[in-house]
Amino acid sequence: MAGDTFELITHPKAAGLLEYRLRVLGSEGELHNEAVPVYVRSGERPLLYVLQSAPSFETRQLRNWAGDSGATVVTDTVITQGRELRQRVNAEQLVDDRLTPALLAITGLAVVDGRAWSGLEASRRAWFETAVREGMGLLILADRELATYLDDDDMLLLGFDLVERERDEDGYVPVWEGSESEQQLPLLGMELVHRDGAALTRIESGEVVEAYRNVGLGRVAISVLRERHRWLTSGDEATYTAYWARLLGRLGRPAPVPYLLPPADDTWPRPQRRSRLCAIAGDADVTFDVAPLQGEPILKLESAAPTTGDPRRCAEFWPGRPGWHRVSLKADGERQNEAYFYVFGEDQWRTHWRHSRQQATLRRALAIAADEAAMTRTARVDIDPLWPWLVFMLSAGLLWLERRLHD
Repeated sequence: MAGDTFELITHPKAAGLLEYRLRVLGSEGELHNEAVPVYVRSGERPLLYVLQSAPSFETRQLRNWAGDSGATVVTDTVITQGRELRQRVNAEQLVDDRLTPALLAITGLAVVDGRAWSGLEASRRAWFETAVREGMGLLILADRELATYLDDDDMLLLGFDLVERERDEDGYVPVWEGSESEQQLPLLGMELVHRDGAALTRIESGEVVEAYRNVGLGRVAISVLRERHRWLTSGDEATYTAYWARLLGRLGRPAPVPYLLPPADDTWPRPQRRSRLCAIAGDADVTFDVAPLQGEPILKLESAAPTTGDPRRCAEFWPGRPGWHRVSLKADGERQNEAYFYVFGEDQWRTHWRHSRQQATLRRALAIAADEAAMTRTARVDIDPLWPWLVFMLSAGLLWLERRLHD
């Protein structure tokens, strides 16, 4: 029915322009058929750095999963202070055999357990702080050693605290937007307190078990969640993948500026109707080159900077025809990156189009009704000019009568 929402999830096998078909089947065959165009980006291979105080099954499963997904993984296990045993996956291009500022400068996300973090030398901790301020993400897996260490002065972990808390041995179900797993995972016997930060993952009771704060261009997060590998060992690889992909997206190093922003999920571009393109550009002046894959010439659009100091630069245009369009982002005349978006024809998704028009009409009618109600409540009625004189004459007469009686 119009207005109802649903969600379909799939894992594309390759990057490119794909067109799925949504078919509604009934007892007598196909009732409806719509195109679902999807642009699948070829993601860059991130670098994941793991620093652990001792070998763990948790980080081994993470290394295997990330390596199989094509990521570069470097795992350092502490032997003595300042010395680590290194393992690499998909890291043929790396020449460093020890932790260095250069390695952290290209790391997307660093995962460190609490004991390893609390034992870091001050100089190495400064390397991490510099890397985070330049965009690297840092996830610290909390333990009791970290709880003791948080009493010290650590600029990266300001606002975080760990407080003793009894836990159910059966574990808890982590929840985040879009999560569907009912798998229970254990938690550290401490509650995460975060000030001036943002919740990342909760449990069903609403308690925050993972939170992060912005530090410069990067983000620092602390987690009391444990044994995430249970998702894998129970056969729920989809949830494990969704969890780590989400953390990499939320905490990982952002793309180099400028870069194009994907269209919002609720946008439905149509021919001859206004569409909006945006990019994160900082202080750079950028332009957008837009053209359908077949047909019309390239349309060059100048971006406009918002008045609020937002790093986004946007441009608006009216597509001339349906189908796939290519948009190229340029800064100083040089192409930075490109993406694709789909313009739906008037004969596609008519039910959604009718429903959106009905909702717009309803919102307009409600606004008009509210305005009329407000005008009714605040309307003024003019007083007949005869009434004030009658009241004055009556009052004066009563006053005169009172004086006469007293005399």
